[in-house]
Amino acid sequence: MTNIMDYLAWRGDLTFQQDPFNEIDALILARLSYLRFDQMVDFQLDKTKPLVDVAEMYFKVPVDPKSLSPTEFEDQPFLQALAKSVRFKDLLLSGYRNHIDPILEKQFACITIQLSKDVYYISYRGTDNTLVGWKEDFNMTYLTIIPAQQDALAYIEEVSQTLPGNYYLGGHSKGGNLAIYAGMFTKTNLQKQILGIYNFDGPGFQKDIAKQFAKKPLSKNVYTYVPQGSIIGMLMYRYLPYTVVSSTERGINQHDVYSWQILGKQFVYENSRTEDSHFIDRTIKIWMDQIQPSDRKKFIDSMFELFASVGTDTVHEMSESWFKSLGSMLDAYSHLDKETRKDMGDVTSLLMSTISKNMKDVHPLDKLRLKVKNTKPTE
Repeated sequence: MTNIMDYLAWRGDLTFQQDPFNEIDALILARLSYLRFDQMVDFQLDKTKPLVDVAEMYFKVPVDPKSLSPTEFEDQPFLQALAKSVRFKDLLLSGYRNHIDPILEKQFACITIQLSKDVYYISYRGTDNTLVGWKEDFNMTYLTIIPAQQDALAYIEEVSQTLPGNYYLGGHSKGGNLAIYAGMFTKTNLQKQILGIYNFDGPGFQKDIAKQFAKKPLSKNVYTYVPQGSIIGMLMYRYLPYTVVSSTERGINQHDVYSWQILGKQFVYENSRTEDSHFIDRTIKIWMDQIQPSDRKKFIDSMFELFASVGTDTVHEMSESWFKSLGSMLDAYSHLDKETRKDMGDVTSLLMSTISKNMKDVHPLDKLRLKVKNTKPTE
């Protein structure tokens, strides 16, 4: 089995003129937006730099490997491979944005990649390592629109004014959600210039918005891919079809696109999602449907207040010293007022009872398999 690194070694010697853009290219460019190109790729859309030059600048900046999350660590050889490949090294990058606003609870980043004279790929970054980014994700459970979605829409309209042509939109995780939102809510005449929207395991939307999207003509150009054990990609609601791809990882780790399997210019497809994925999806939806949006907000705000007590800005830093972080959170929890602690306990108890009820509805053999798999030590 092979992944995107193997694809770069195999297909990297051919330009897009020699071998047309495909779904694996879309995934690669979606991943590219996770690279931190601050002060390397210009904010302005009409000031471009070849990818190979950006990579050279990137690797001149000293980086402490310990500061990188596991996936960010994998991005280093990924960018090196892109910079060496005939297929990607001369692609022009511009319009890099990276906005993190703790007050607005917004994490938004994107970049524009020119594929040919008048074809562009707008790549939206998914949730990064910051607690602000994770908080914005959770806010999607009670907000109809989040700040990053508004920025994503404004960005494509800015691109269309500065760089007229045709566009692919894409992103992984929240980035896929942003790509769909921007494409579906942009002006009708601009929608006609969108060649495709690529969503890689991105969460859905509030039910009413998801139903709206399913009725739009552009919906036929939305391509969604999820791993067989998808969790993130099943959050919220979607009424558009998706393709299941094979991953070498298990559980939530399948969200890592470096684990997605590729055969030639396509993914290795699976017939369906796993029972675990269906079980978690069903449980979360039933649980959330029993909680009013205002109560979801209170629970999420309280939970992130506990996270903030650790004194770090990133999930990676918090997990690196997990025992100390847990101590800080327990101390902060003890200082919450009685009503807040009760509300958090009620929501947590509701989740536990929902899991228990759903387990009873699972076929006995599937129940045994779920129990064995979920209690197996991490390798």
